[in-house]
Amino acid sequence: MAQSYVSPTPYLTTRQVAEQLAVDIGRVCDWINQGELRSVNVVRRVSMRARWRISPEALEEFLRRRQSYEPPPPRQPRNYSVNDGRGKVVRPDDGRLVKNVPHDVRVKRLASTIASRRGGWGAPWKPLLDEAVEKYAQKNGVRVDPTVILEKYPDEE
Repeated sequence: MAQSYVSPTPYLTTRQVAEQLAVDIGRVCDWINQGELRSVNVVRRVSMRARWRISPEALEEFLRRRQSYEPPPPRQPRNYSVNDGRGKVVRPDDGRLVKNVPHDVRVKRLASTIASRRGGWGAPWKPLLDEAVEKYAQKNGVRVDPTVILEKYPDEE
């Protein structure tokens, strides 16, 4: 009668795996019980304490699944200057880098800010509109016509 012979693979014990990975044996048993590490129980009777054997392939698969990913590239510092696409270098945290906000709205906001700093909340901004236009032109190189702003916001004070 021909006996089929399976070549023995060098199965590892929990102790050998623990030594190889430099962890506690209990940690290896936890991985087995949680189903993370495939293993075979080689005891004769089910009622006895389990003796786990781990194949090298199962260990490789376990380590591959638990491998860390490549870390993301380091973040740029907050004061890092960037080009805004129009040839102007601005800082990312600069409020001027807001997209799709018209210049007249920005000038009106600047006038409101100046008025609230000088006269408190709710102070009238229209008397300070010319000053806001000048400051905006100095800072951004764009001159806005104050009459456009006054026509856009006729009721506000």
